[in-house]
Amino acid sequence: TGGNLRLSGGSFNTYEGQGDVSGSLADDWRYYLAGSYNQGDNYRDHNANETGSILGRVQYQTEKNQFFVETSYYDNRRELAGSLTLDQINENPRQANSSNSKDFNHEKTTAARAGYQHQLTEDWSLGADLNYSDTDVETVSWGSPGKNERSLLEFTPKAVANITTDKGELNIVTGLDLSRGESEFSSGRSNEQNVTSIYVQANIPQNQKLSYVIGGRYAEAKDDLTDKSVYPNGVKLDQDAHAFELGLNYRPSFEHRVYLRADDNFRFAKVDEQAYTSPGVVGLKPQTGRSYEAGWDWNPDSHSLRLSLYRLDLEDEIVFDPSAEKPVGGAFNGANLNADASRRYGANFAWDWLLNDMFQFGLEYSYIDAEFTEGANNGKSLSWVAEHSGRGYLSVDITSNWQLFTEAVYTGERFLEGDNANVDPKLDDYILGNLALNYSRDVWLASLRVDNLFDEQYVSSGFYSEFGNGYYSGTG
Repeated sequence: TGGNLRLSGGSFNTYEGQGDVSGSLADDWRYYLAGSYNQGDNYRDHNANETGSILGRVQYQTEKNQFFVETSYYDNRRELAGSLTLDQINENPRQANSSNSKDFNHEKTTAARAGYQHQLTEDWSLGADLNYSDTDVETVSWGSPGKNERSLLEFTPKAVANITTDKGELNIVTGLDLSRGESEFSSGRSNEQNVTSIYVQANIPQNQKLSYVIGGRYAEAKDDLTDKSVYPNGVKLDQDAHAFELGLNYRPSFEHRVYLRADDNFRFAKVDEQAYTSPGVVGLKPQTGRSYEAGWDWNPDSHSLRLSLYRLDLEDEIVFDPSAEKPVGGAFNGANLNADASRRYGANFAWDWLLNDMFQFGLEYSYIDAEFTEGANNGKSLSWVAEHSGRGYLSVDITSNWQLFTEAVYTGERFLEGDNANVDPKLDDYILGNLALNYSRDVWLASLRVDNLFDEQYVSSGFYSEFGNGYYSGTG
Protein backbone atom coordinates (compact mmCIF):
# COMPACT_ATOMS: atom_id res chain seq x y z
CA THR A 1 0.00 0.00 0.00
CA GLY A 2 1.25 3.45 -0.87
CA GLY A 3 0.06 6.91 -1.72
CA ASN A 4 0.81 10.54 -2.35
CA LEU A 5 -0.24 13.80 -0.72
CA ARG A 6 0.22 17.28 -2.17
CA LEU A 7 -0.70 20.64 -0.69
CA SER A 8 -0.17 23.97 -2.41
CA GLY A 9 -1.08 27.62 -2.09
CA GLY A 10 -0.38 30.78 -4.03
CA SER A 11 -1.45 34.16 -5.29
CA PHE A 12 -5.07 35.28 -5.46
CA ASN A 13 -6.04 33.14 -2.43
CA THR A 14 -5.38 29.89 -4.29
CA TYR A 15 -5.30 26.66 -2.26
CA GLU A 16 -5.19 23.09 -3.48
CA GLY A 17 -5.03 19.62 -1.99
CA GLN A 18 -4.52 16.33 -3.83
CA GLY A 19 -4.21 12.81 -2.52
CA ASP A 20 -4.25 9.22 -3.68
CA VAL A 21 -3.78 5.78 -2.22
CA SER A 22 -3.39 2.37 -3.85
CA GLY A 23 -2.87 -1.13 -2.60
CA SER A 24 -3.65 -4.82 -2.87
CA LEU A 25 -7.07 -6.26 -2.07
CA ALA A 26 -6.16 -9.91 -2.72
CA ASP A 27 -4.10 -11.94 -5.15
CA ASP A 28 -4.23 -10.21 -8.56
CA TRP A 29 -6.64 -7.53 -7.26
CA ARG A 30 -5.70 -3.91 -6.57
CA TYR A 31 -7.49 -0.68 -5.72
CA TYR A 32 -6.82 2.99 -6.37
CA LEU A 33 -8.52 6.02 -4.76
CA ALA A 34 -7.84 9.68 -5.54
CA GLY A 35 -9.31 13.05 -4.69
CA SER A 36 -8.53 16.72 -5.23
CA TYR A 37 -9.90 20.10 -4.20
CA ASN A 38 -8.97 23.54 -5.49
CA GLN A 39 -10.24 27.01 -4.73
CA GLY A 40 -9.04 30.46 -5.67
CA ASP A 41 -10.13 34.01 -6.42
CA ASN A 42 -8.02 34.02 -9.64
CA TYR A 43 -6.44 37.07 -11.24
CA ARG A 44 -9.57 39.04 -12.16
CA ASP A 45 -12.42 40.24 -9.98
CA HIS A 46 -15.56 38.07 -9.97
CA ASN A 47 -13.61 35.07 -11.27
CA ALA A 48 -13.38 32.81 -8.20
CA ASN A 49 -13.53 29.04 -8.68
CA GLU A 50 -14.15 26.01 -6.51
CA THR A 51 -13.27 22.64 -8.02
CA GLY A 52 -13.34 19.12 -6.62
CA SER A 53 -13.01 15.58 -7.94
CA ILE A 54 -12.92 12.02 -6.63
CA LEU A 55 -12.11 8.75 -8.37
CA GLY A 56 -12.10 5.10 -7.35
CA ARG A 57 -10.86 2.10 -9.33
CA VAL A 58 -10.60 -1.65 -8.79
CA GLN A 59 -8.46 -3.69 -11.18
CA TYR A 60 -7.63 -7.34 -11.74
CA GLN A 61 -4.60 -8.57 -13.63
CA THR A 62 -3.13 -11.97 -14.44
CA GLU A 63 -0.79 -13.11 -17.15
CA LYS A 64 -3.63 -13.42 -19.68
CA ASN A 65 -6.46 -11.28 -18.35
CA GLN A 66 -6.87 -7.65 -17.30
CA PHE A 67 -10.04 -6.05 -15.98
CA PHE A 68 -10.88 -2.74 -14.32
CA VAL A 69 -13.90 -0.78 -13.22
CA GLU A 70 -13.84 2.82 -12.03
CA THR A 71 -16.15 5.68 -11.21
CA SER A 72 -15.51 9.40 -10.76
CA TYR A 73 -17.22 12.68 -9.96
CA TYR A 74 -16.13 16.18 -10.96
CA ASP A 75 -17.59 19.51 -9.80
CA ASN A 76 -16.38 22.92 -10.98
CA ARG A 77 -18.01 26.27 -10.27
CA ARG A 78 -16.46 29.46 -11.59
CA GLU A 79 -17.58 33.07 -11.62
CA LEU A 80 -17.31 34.69 -15.07
CA ALA A 81 -15.66 38.11 -15.21
CA GLY A 82 -16.68 38.83 -18.81
CA SER A 83 -14.81 40.56 -21.59
CA LEU A 84 -13.29 44.06 -21.51
CA THR A 85 -12.33 46.73 -24.01
CA LEU A 86 -8.66 47.49 -24.60
CA ASP A 87 -9.08 50.79 -22.74
CA GLN A 88 -10.46 48.92 -19.72
CA ILE A 89 -7.54 46.46 -19.81
CA ASN A 90 -5.06 49.34 -19.92
CA GLU A 91 -6.89 51.02 -17.04
CA ASN A 92 -7.19 47.90 -14.84
CA PRO A 93 -6.75 44.41 -16.34
CA ARG A 94 -8.13 42.77 -13.18
CA GLN A 95 -11.55 44.41 -13.25
CA ALA A 96 -14.73 42.55 -14.18
CA ASN A 97 -17.27 43.71 -16.71
CA SER A 98 -20.13 45.30 -14.76
CA SER A 99 -22.62 43.60 -17.12
CA ASN A 100 -21.37 40.19 -15.93
CA SER A 101 -21.69 40.75 -12.18
CA LYS A 102 -23.96 37.70 -11.75
CA ASP A 103 -22.46 35.45 -14.44
CA PHE A 104 -21.13 32.00 -13.56
CA ASN A 105 -20.61 28.50 -14.96
CA HIS A 106 -21.23 25.37 -12.89
CA GLU A 107 -20.35 21.98 -14.38
CA LYS A 108 -20.93 18.61 -12.71
CA THR A 109 -19.90 15.31 -14.30
CA THR A 110 -20.43 11.75 -13.12
CA ALA A 111 -18.58 9.05 -15.05
CA ALA A 112 -18.09 5.29 -14.97
CA ARG A 113 -15.68 3.12 -16.97
CA ALA A 114 -15.00 -0.58 -17.31
CA GLY A 115 -12.51 -2.45 -19.46
CA TYR A 116 -11.44 -6.01 -20.18
CA GLN A 117 -8.48 -7.42 -22.14
CA HIS A 118 -7.67 -11.06 -22.85
CA GLN A 119 -4.42 -12.39 -24.32
CA LEU A 120 -5.87 -14.78 -26.87
CA THR A 121 -2.56 -16.11 -28.18
CA GLU A 122 1.06 -15.14 -27.88
CA ASP A 123 0.53 -12.58 -30.66
CA TRP A 124 -3.13 -11.51 -30.41
CA SER A 125 -5.14 -9.83 -27.66
CA LEU A 126 -8.81 -8.89 -27.54
CA GLY A 127 -10.27 -6.10 -25.44
CA ALA A 128 -13.14 -3.70 -24.96
CA ASP A 129 -13.91 -0.56 -22.95
CA LEU A 130 -17.32 0.66 -21.84
CA ASN A 131 -17.56 4.33 -20.81
CA TYR A 132 -20.45 6.47 -19.61
CA SER A 133 -20.55 10.11 -18.53
CA ASP A 134 -23.36 12.43 -17.52
CA THR A 135 -22.76 16.19 -17.38
CA ASP A 136 -24.97 19.03 -16.18
CA VAL A 137 -23.93 22.59 -16.99
CA GLU A 138 -25.73 25.50 -15.39
CA THR A 139 -24.70 28.97 -16.49
CA VAL A 140 -25.60 32.64 -16.39
CA SER A 141 -24.09 34.58 -19.30
CA TRP A 142 -24.62 38.32 -19.75
CA GLY A 143 -27.38 38.02 -17.16
CA SER A 144 -29.26 35.27 -19.03
CA PRO A 145 -29.57 31.85 -17.36
CA GLY A 146 -29.18 28.61 -19.28
CA LYS A 147 -28.73 24.88 -18.81
CA ASN A 148 -27.23 22.10 -20.90
CA GLU A 149 -27.59 18.46 -19.94
CA ARG A 150 -25.56 15.96 -21.92
CA SER A 151 -24.57 12.32 -21.68
CA LEU A 152 -22.29 9.99 -23.62
CA LEU A 153 -22.16 6.18 -23.79
CA GLU A 154 -19.23 4.55 -25.61
CA PHE A 155 -18.36 0.92 -26.40
CA THR A 156 -14.96 0.30 -28.03
CA PRO A 157 -13.97 -3.33 -28.72
CA LYS A 158 -10.66 -3.93 -30.50
CA ALA A 159 -8.10 -6.57 -31.44
CA VAL A 160 -4.35 -5.97 -31.23
CA ALA A 161 -1.51 -8.02 -32.69
CA ASN A 162 2.22 -7.76 -31.98
CA ILE A 163 3.95 -10.32 -34.20
CA THR A 164 7.71 -10.79 -34.29
CA THR A 165 9.05 -11.49 -37.78
CA ASP A 166 12.55 -11.77 -39.22
CA LYS A 167 12.04 -8.28 -40.70
CA GLY A 168 10.93 -6.68 -37.42
CA GLU A 169 7.82 -6.15 -35.32
CA LEU A 170 4.46 -6.31 -37.13
CA ASN A 171 1.74 -4.36 -35.29
CA ILE A 172 -1.95 -4.49 -36.19
CA VAL A 173 -4.90 -2.87 -34.44
CA THR A 174 -8.51 -3.06 -35.60
CA GLY A 175 -11.73 -2.24 -33.85
CA LEU A 176 -15.16 -0.77 -33.67
CA ASP A 177 -16.19 2.46 -31.91
CA LEU A 178 -19.84 2.87 -30.96
CA SER A 179 -21.22 5.91 -29.17
CA ARG A 180 -24.55 7.42 -28.24
CA GLY A 181 -24.70 11.02 -27.08
CA GLU A 182 -27.56 13.22 -25.95
CA SER A 183 -27.67 16.97 -25.35
CA GLU A 184 -30.56 19.16 -24.24
CA PHE A 185 -30.50 22.95 -23.88
CA SER A 186 -32.92 24.87 -21.68
CA SER A 187 -33.75 26.98 -24.76
CA GLY A 188 -35.72 24.00 -26.11
CA ARG A 189 -33.19 22.57 -28.55
CA SER A 190 -31.94 19.01 -28.14
CA ASN A 191 -30.02 16.38 -30.07
CA GLU A 192 -29.49 12.63 -29.94
CA GLN A 193 -26.43 11.41 -31.83
CA ASN A 194 -25.34 7.86 -32.67
CA VAL A 195 -21.92 7.28 -34.21
CA THR A 196 -20.56 3.99 -35.58
CA SER A 197 -16.93 3.78 -36.67
CA ILE A 198 -14.73 0.91 -37.87
CA TYR A 199 -10.96 1.14 -38.34
CA VAL A 200 -7.77 -0.81 -39.00
CA GLN A 201 -4.11 0.19 -38.83
CA ALA A 202 -0.97 -1.82 -39.50
CA ASN A 203 2.71 -1.04 -38.94
CA ILE A 204 4.52 -3.33 -41.41
CA PRO A 205 8.30 -3.84 -41.35
CA GLN A 206 10.18 -4.22 -44.64
CA ASN A 207 13.52 -4.78 -42.93
CA GLN A 208 15.23 -3.69 -39.71
CA LYS A 209 15.50 -0.08 -40.99
CA LEU A 210 12.36 0.49 -43.08
CA SER A 211 8.69 0.13 -42.18
CA TYR A 212 5.41 1.64 -43.31
CA VAL A 213 2.07 2.38 -41.70
CA ILE A 214 -1.24 1.95 -43.50
CA GLY A 215 -4.69 2.46 -42.06
CA GLY A 216 -8.24 3.55 -42.64
CA ARG A 217 -11.44 4.47 -40.84
CA TYR A 218 -15.09 4.68 -41.88
CA ALA A 219 -17.73 6.31 -39.70
CA GLU A 220 -21.42 7.09 -39.81
CA ALA A 221 -23.24 9.62 -37.62
CA LYS A 222 -26.99 9.89 -37.17
CA ASP A 223 -28.45 12.96 -35.45
CA ASP A 224 -32.02 13.48 -34.30
CA LEU A 225 -32.45 17.24 -33.74
CA THR A 226 -35.47 18.77 -32.04
CA ASP A 227 -36.32 22.44 -31.49
CA LYS A 228 -39.71 23.34 -30.05
CA SER A 229 -39.73 26.69 -31.89
CA VAL A 230 -38.06 25.90 -35.25
CA TYR A 231 -38.67 22.22 -36.00
CA PRO A 232 -40.88 20.73 -33.27
CA ASN A 233 -41.33 17.51 -35.24
CA GLY A 234 -37.60 16.96 -35.39
CA VAL A 235 -34.97 16.77 -38.11
CA LYS A 236 -32.94 13.66 -38.85
CA LEU A 237 -29.39 13.83 -40.23
CA ASP A 238 -27.50 10.87 -41.69
CA GLN A 239 -23.82 11.58 -42.46
CA ASP A 240 -20.73 9.51 -43.13
CA ALA A 241 -17.03 10.10 -43.65
CA HIS A 242 -13.86 8.14 -44.24
CA ALA A 243 -10.12 8.62 -43.88
CA PHE A 244 -6.96 6.86 -45.01
CA GLU A 245 -3.43 6.96 -43.64
CA LEU A 246 -0.10 6.08 -45.24
CA GLY A 247 3.28 6.59 -43.59
CA LEU A 248 6.89 5.60 -44.14
CA ASN A 249 9.52 5.28 -41.39
CA TYR A 250 13.24 4.88 -42.12
CA ARG A 251 15.91 4.39 -39.45
CA PRO A 252 19.39 4.53 -41.01
CA SER A 253 20.81 4.15 -37.49
CA PHE A 254 19.59 3.85 -33.91
CA GLU A 255 19.93 7.63 -33.47
CA HIS A 256 18.13 8.77 -36.64
CA ARG A 257 14.59 8.46 -37.96
CA VAL A 258 13.16 9.98 -41.12
CA TYR A 259 9.46 9.78 -41.85
CA LEU A 260 6.86 10.74 -44.45
CA ARG A 261 3.12 10.52 -43.97
CA ALA A 262 -0.18 11.46 -45.58
CA ASP A 263 -3.37 11.49 -43.54
CA ASP A 264 -7.03 12.17 -44.15
CA ASN A 265 -8.94 13.51 -41.16
CA PHE A 266 -12.55 14.16 -40.27
CA ARG A 267 -14.80 14.91 -37.38
CA PHE A 268 -18.53 15.20 -36.91
CA ALA A 269 -20.08 18.04 -34.93
CA LYS A 270 -20.32 17.07 -31.28
CA VAL A 271 -23.75 16.39 -29.92
CA ASP A 272 -24.13 19.86 -28.36
CA GLU A 273 -22.36 21.66 -31.24
CA GLN A 274 -24.94 20.25 -33.64
CA ALA A 275 -27.68 21.60 -31.40
CA TYR A 276 -26.33 25.17 -31.25
CA THR A 277 -26.48 26.71 -34.75
CA SER A 278 -27.82 29.93 -36.29
CA PRO A 279 -31.37 30.19 -37.69
CA GLY A 280 -31.62 28.49 -41.08
CA VAL A 281 -28.67 26.18 -40.38
CA VAL A 282 -30.15 22.70 -40.02
CA GLY A 283 -27.19 20.48 -39.30
CA LEU A 284 -23.45 21.04 -39.64
CA LYS A 285 -21.50 19.11 -42.28
CA PRO A 286 -18.64 16.84 -41.20
CA GLN A 287 -15.28 18.59 -41.06
CA THR A 288 -12.81 16.95 -43.47
CA GLY A 289 -9.18 17.47 -44.36
CA ARG A 290 -5.90 16.07 -45.54
CA SER A 291 -2.38 16.57 -44.24
CA TYR A 292 1.12 15.83 -45.48
CA GLU A 293 4.10 15.72 -43.15
CA ALA A 294 7.82 15.03 -43.36
CA GLY A 295 10.12 14.85 -40.37
CA TRP A 296 13.51 14.00 -38.97
CA ASP A 297 14.34 12.87 -35.42
CA TRP A 298 17.91 12.74 -34.10
CA ASN A 299 18.58 11.29 -30.65
CA PRO A 300 22.26 10.91 -29.71
CA ASP A 301 23.21 10.42 -26.07
CA SER A 302 23.01 14.07 -24.99
CA HIS A 303 20.64 15.55 -27.60
CA SER A 304 17.08 15.23 -28.81
CA LEU A 305 16.33 17.05 -32.07
CA ARG A 306 12.97 16.96 -33.88
CA LEU A 307 12.14 18.76 -37.13
CA SER A 308 8.91 18.50 -39.13
CA LEU A 309 7.27 20.24 -42.10
CA TYR A 310 3.59 19.90 -42.94
CA ARG A 311 0.63 21.06 -44.97
CA LEU A 312 -2.95 20.79 -43.69
CA ASP A 313 -6.05 21.46 -45.81
CA LEU A 314 -9.46 21.66 -44.13
CA GLU A 315 -12.99 21.91 -45.52
CA ASP A 316 -16.12 22.71 -43.53
CA GLU A 317 -14.09 23.22 -40.34
CA ILE A 318 -16.47 23.24 -37.37
CA VAL A 319 -15.90 26.43 -35.36
CA PHE A 320 -17.73 28.74 -32.98
CA ASP A 321 -18.17 32.15 -34.62
CA PRO A 322 -18.87 34.86 -32.01
CA SER A 323 -20.31 37.16 -34.68
CA ALA A 324 -22.77 34.59 -36.09
CA GLU A 325 -26.48 35.14 -35.54
CA LYS A 326 -27.53 33.59 -32.25
CA PRO A 327 -29.71 30.45 -32.27
CA VAL A 328 -33.42 30.82 -31.69
CA GLY A 329 -33.79 31.15 -27.92
CA GLY A 330 -30.11 32.02 -27.49
CA ALA A 331 -29.03 34.81 -25.15
CA PHE A 332 -26.32 36.46 -27.26
CA ASN A 333 -24.77 36.38 -30.73
CA GLY A 334 -22.49 33.51 -31.61
CA ALA A 335 -23.10 30.00 -32.96
CA ASN A 336 -21.38 26.95 -34.39
CA LEU A 337 -20.88 26.86 -38.16
CA ASN A 338 -18.90 25.32 -41.03
CA ALA A 339 -16.07 27.66 -41.99
CA ASP A 340 -14.79 28.20 -45.51
CA ALA A 341 -11.94 25.99 -46.73
CA SER A 342 -8.49 26.80 -45.36
CA ARG A 343 -4.86 25.79 -45.73
CA ARG A 344 -1.97 25.73 -43.27
CA TYR A 345 1.74 25.40 -44.00
CA GLY A 346 3.80 24.74 -40.91
CA ALA A 347 7.19 23.89 -39.48
CA ASN A 348 8.06 22.65 -36.00
CA PHE A 349 11.49 22.53 -34.40
CA ALA A 350 12.43 21.20 -30.95
CA TRP A 351 15.86 20.70 -29.45
CA ASP A 352 16.77 19.41 -25.98
CA TRP A 353 20.43 19.34 -25.00
CA LEU A 354 21.94 17.87 -21.82
CA LEU A 355 25.09 19.99 -21.66
CA ASN A 356 26.50 18.14 -18.63
CA ASP A 357 25.35 16.72 -15.29
CA MET A 358 24.33 20.22 -14.18
CA PHE A 359 22.75 22.02 -17.16
CA GLN A 360 19.95 21.12 -19.58
CA PHE A 361 18.82 23.51 -22.30
CA GLY A 362 15.91 23.45 -24.74
CA LEU A 363 14.37 25.39 -27.62
CA GLU A 364 11.05 25.00 -29.43
CA TYR A 365 9.77 26.97 -32.42
CA SER A 366 6.61 26.77 -34.54
CA TYR A 367 5.80 28.54 -37.78
CA ILE A 368 2.29 28.52 -39.29
CA ASP A 369 1.15 30.19 -42.51
CA ALA A 370 -2.64 29.81 -42.35
CA GLU A 371 -5.18 31.34 -44.70
CA PHE A 372 -8.60 30.82 -46.23
CA THR A 373 -8.63 29.32 -49.73
CA GLU A 374 -12.32 29.84 -50.56
CA GLY A 375 -15.18 32.17 -49.80
CA ALA A 376 -15.44 35.88 -49.12
CA ASN A 377 -12.17 35.85 -47.12
CA ASN A 378 -10.12 33.96 -49.71
CA GLY A 379 -6.45 34.79 -49.11
CA LYS A 380 -7.07 36.26 -45.65
CA SER A 381 -5.25 34.94 -42.59
CA LEU A 382 -7.05 32.61 -40.19
CA SER A 383 -7.91 34.40 -36.97
CA TRP A 384 -6.29 33.52 -33.64
CA VAL A 385 -3.36 31.74 -35.32
CA ALA A 386 0.07 33.14 -34.46
CA GLU A 387 2.53 32.88 -37.33
CA HIS A 388 5.44 32.55 -34.90
CA SER A 389 5.53 30.97 -31.43
CA GLY A 390 8.18 29.29 -29.34
CA ARG A 391 9.70 28.48 -26.01
CA GLY A 392 13.14 28.25 -24.44
CA TYR A 393 14.17 26.81 -21.08
CA LEU A 394 17.20 26.23 -18.89
CA SER A 395 17.30 23.69 -16.07
CA VAL A 396 20.13 23.81 -13.53
CA ASP A 397 20.76 21.01 -11.02
CA ILE A 398 22.43 23.12 -8.34
CA THR A 399 22.92 20.08 -6.09
CA SER A 400 21.48 16.57 -6.00
CA ASN A 401 18.50 18.04 -4.10
CA TRP A 402 18.04 21.52 -5.57
CA GLN A 403 16.99 22.41 -9.12
CA LEU A 404 16.44 25.82 -10.71
CA PHE A 405 14.18 25.99 -13.76
CA THR A 406 13.51 29.03 -15.94
CA GLU A 407 11.66 29.42 -19.23
CA ALA A 408 10.50 32.05 -21.70
CA VAL A 409 7.34 31.44 -23.74
CA TYR A 410 6.73 33.53 -26.86
CA THR A 411 3.40 34.08 -28.67
CA GLY A 412 3.46 36.09 -31.89
CA GLU A 413 1.03 38.59 -33.35
CA ARG A 414 -2.39 37.28 -34.41
CA PHE A 415 -5.79 38.51 -35.46
CA LEU A 416 -8.57 38.51 -32.89
CA GLU A 417 -10.65 35.33 -32.98
CA GLY A 418 -13.50 35.76 -35.45
CA ASP A 419 -11.76 38.55 -37.39
CA ASN A 420 -11.65 36.42 -40.51
CA ALA A 421 -11.70 39.45 -42.83
CA ASN A 422 -8.60 40.81 -41.04
CA VAL A 423 -10.33 44.13 -40.39
CA ASP A 424 -8.66 45.10 -37.11
CA PRO A 425 -4.90 45.28 -36.38
CA LYS A 426 -3.22 42.19 -34.99
CA LEU A 427 -2.84 41.80 -31.24
CA ASP A 428 0.66 42.48 -29.93
CA ASP A 429 3.09 39.63 -29.45
CA TYR A 430 4.35 38.89 -25.93
CA ILE A 431 6.88 36.89 -23.92
CA LEU A 432 6.09 35.32 -20.55
CA GLY A 433 8.93 34.48 -18.18
CA ASN A 434 8.47 31.71 -15.60
CA LEU A 435 10.80 30.66 -12.78
CA ALA A 436 10.75 27.68 -10.43
CA LEU A 437 12.90 26.38 -7.60
CA ASN A 438 12.45 22.66 -6.83
CA TYR A 439 13.68 20.58 -3.91
CA SER A 440 13.57 16.79 -3.54
CA ARG A 441 14.75 14.44 -0.82
CA ASP A 442 13.63 10.86 -0.29
CA VAL A 443 9.81 10.84 -0.59
CA TRP A 444 9.49 14.64 -0.22
CA LEU A 445 9.09 17.14 -3.06
CA ALA A 446 8.75 20.91 -2.73
CA SER A 447 8.44 23.63 -5.34
CA LEU A 448 8.21 27.42 -5.47
CA ARG A 449 7.13 28.80 -8.84
CA VAL A 450 6.50 32.29 -10.19
CA ASP A 451 4.60 32.60 -13.49
CA ASN A 452 4.72 35.76 -15.60
CA LEU A 453 7.73 36.87 -13.61
CA PHE A 454 7.94 40.32 -15.25
CA ASP A 455 4.18 41.02 -14.97
CA GLU A 456 3.61 41.19 -18.73
CA GLN A 457 0.20 42.64 -19.61
CA TYR A 458 -1.33 40.75 -22.53
CA VAL A 459 -4.60 39.52 -24.04
CA SER A 460 -5.08 35.79 -23.38
CA SER A 461 -8.21 35.50 -25.54
CA GLY A 462 -10.65 37.73 -27.35
CA PHE A 463 -13.49 37.80 -29.86
CA TYR A 464 -14.18 40.05 -32.81
CA SER A 465 -17.61 41.62 -33.24
CA GLU A 466 -19.01 44.32 -35.47
CA PHE A 467 -20.70 45.68 -32.35
CA GLY A 468 -17.47 45.91 -30.36
CA ASN A 469 -14.65 43.49 -29.64
CA GLY A 470 -14.32 41.65 -26.35
CA TYR A 471 -10.89 41.03 -24.77
CA TYR A 472 -9.78 38.88 -21.83
CA SER A 473 -6.63 39.87 -19.96
CA GLY A 474 -3.97 37.29 -19.20
CA THR A 475 -2.87 36.56 -15.65
CA GLY A 476 -0.33 38.99 -14.26
